[in-house]
This record gives sequence, structure tokens and C-alpha cells, in this order.
Amino acid sequence: MRFDLVGLSHQTSDVATRERAAIGPERLPDALARLVDARGVDGAVVVSTCMRVEAWLAAEPEDRLPDARLADLFREVCGVPPAYVRRDADAARHLFRVASGLDSVIVGEPQILSQVRRSWDEARAHAASQGPLNALFLRAVACGKAVRHQTGICRCAPSVASAAVEIARSTLGSLDGRRILVVGAGRTSRLAARHLQRLGAASWRVSNRSWARASSLAEDLGGEVTAFPPSSADLAWADLVVSATSAPDPVITERQLEGAGSVVLLDLAVPRDVSPSVAGLPGVRVFTVDDVRSTGGEELDRAIVEAQSIVATHLTDLEEWCWKHRLRSMETAA
Repeated sequence: MRFDLVGLSHQTSDVATRERAAIGPERLPDALARLVDARGVDGAVVVSTCMRVEAWLAAEPEDRLPDARLADLFREVCGVPPAYVRRDADAARHLFRVASGLDSVIVGEPQILSQVRRSWDEARAHAASQGPLNALFLRAVACGKAVRHQTGICRCAPSVASAAVEIARSTLGSLDGRRILVVGAGRTSRLAARHLQRLGAASWRVSNRSWARASSLAEDLGGEVTAFPPSSADLAWADLVVSATSAPDPVITERQLEGAGSVVLLDLAVPRDVSPSVAGLPGVRVFTVDDVRSTGGEELDRAIVEAQSIVATHLTDLEEWCWKHRLRSMETAA
């Protein structure tokens, strides 16, 4: 049994490419079915986040697909060509690094481990992930947990949401008295709102497709619920807009922002919530997840070295499992 990885990430592709490739919850069952039904593929797990779209595939050695066919398969499912194909130990090492936060735009950010676990759970729920892939992802999750608990990497790393808020603070200056419109009521929006509260923001409107979830977040913030998508009046009212929905198309357009005046938009969604055309409007400043970057330091550097050692240990454990179960050993990457 061999492991193949085909995909793209923030390391290789801009946000426009990643949003075209993104596989949302509504598309995931079909994507998994198409991958598993492909000749030469015995199992599949898809990890699709704002920073990456990657498919891990299992195949018997005699049926193994060449790189070109893997690339074609990814293009058929995702609509864009992949940036890389990785095999065996190289593919497993990459997954362990992803689960550990070592391949994140914010090194050590904590959300990716739960995203990897959720992707694996979804693949199992759709009968797409079987024995060898389950062994791979079981060890990837264990590796990510070990890195979080045994190193200081998470203490050093902000979330993408908190790093984006720092962009807002550096752009706007003090956030005291600023009017904040939150679009979306999921985890990322809540994290961003929490950081904004700590920095003094106290005037809120919440726009979300689910009125109940919007009401819950608005109550926590001491704000009010407004329509979804947000109206031109909402956008004109706001000094800062934080948007992180799972909508397949933009929920904030140039037409909505006409006449809004000066406003900063943090678009933390992929696909993007803010139409790219708004960037040319006077007074409008838009930041996407591609503007978020990791900040390091000596403590983080030490944690990365410790994390890399943990990844190597878990990779060895996986190779031993392959031998024990009489699977053909993974080729060691050069």
C-alpha cells in the first residue's frame, strides 16, 4: 500500500487560486466519491481549508497512478491544476507537519489540527478512508497532539483571526470606540471578535445567514443583529468589517460599498467574502488571509526544532506499522 498526496497551499498558490479549488461541505461527498471511484485509488481524504486544498490517496503498488494522472484527477475534482504531488514518506511527513502547524501561514496555529481531524472524520463517514489511510491519519492526529502538548509552539503562535486583528489595529490605530460589523458567526468570526473586544471595540453589529447564531454572538458582544448579507447602510456604519462565512460567492460587493466612505475589511474566508472589485473604491482597504503572516522569535524557533523531532518519531512509527502489517514499505524521501 502506498500513500499519495496531490494539492496546493498558501505556499504555492494565491487566494484566488485556492478559492477556485476549495471544496466546501456541500461538494465534499461528490469529491470523495469521484476520487475513490477513480481507477487505481483505494481511499481518499480531502483537507480543504482557507490555506490549502489537498487530497491524500491510498493505492496498491501495482495500480499506482503516475504523477500526471494524479494531477489530472485533482484538476477534474477541484477545477484547477495542483501545485505538487508527493509520495509515501514525503506525503506522510507533509501531513504530520500540517497537523502539527509547521506548514501553516501562522506557524503553530491551533485550528489546523481540528481541521485535519474533521476532514478524516468526514472521509470515514462517507466510507472513503480505509485501513492504511486511517493508520496514516491516526498517527497524524497523534503527532499534532504531541507537538501541541510537548512543545511551546501553540503558546508562541497567534491564530489567523488574532493575527488579522493586529493588521486592523496597525491600520486603524486605537480600536476604542470603533464600530465593528461581524459577518459570519462561526469559529473564526468569534475568535476575531473576542480579540477586538480585548482591544477596546465595544460597538457591534452581527450579520449571519442563521438568525439564531447571529443573535447568540450579538448577545455575547453586547451588539445587535442585522440582515444577511449586510446592507449598504451597515457597511457605511462600520469602521471595520470582519467577514468569515462559508458562502460560495461574495457576500460583500462593490455595489454595497458604494458611498461607504472609509472602511477596513478583513476577509478571512476562502472562497473570499469580499468581491475583489471593491479594492479600487476610495477609502476602502481590504485584507485577506494572504496578508496574514507568522511572526517568530527564539522561543518559537526552539519549539519548531522540538516539533520537527516529534514529526520524525511519528514517521518512523508509521513506517514500522507498515512493515508489521506486511505492507510494502514507504520509500524514504531523499
